[in-house]
Amino acid sequence: MTGGRPDVEVVRRHLSVAAGLDAPDYATAVDRLADAKIVPANFAARFRAVAGFRNVLVHGYLAVDLQVVEQVLRDRLPDFEEFAARVEQYLGDVQ
Repeated sequence: MTGGRPDVEVVRRHLSVAAGLDAPDYATAVDRLADAKIVPANFAARFRAVAGFRNVLVHGYLAVDLQVVEQVLRDRLPDFEEFAARVEQYLGDVQ
């Protein structure tokens, strides 16, 4: 969790352990969330790219343009909020 909110890594591990769904990477984890009806398929399609962008940032696969990061965060913040809300709801339901 980041700041008390679920992040993609938490979800990926949960899917693997609790739900028995293999999610070897973040983009696949987002797909599995849609498969499990935790997030709608149309949201997963949108958010999949954001999950992949995380790897670019964390692992430095490409040079990071801070203006692009700022734009993604500004333009896609509602997607991050929706992701966190849906996963929090799901995790609350399974406890």
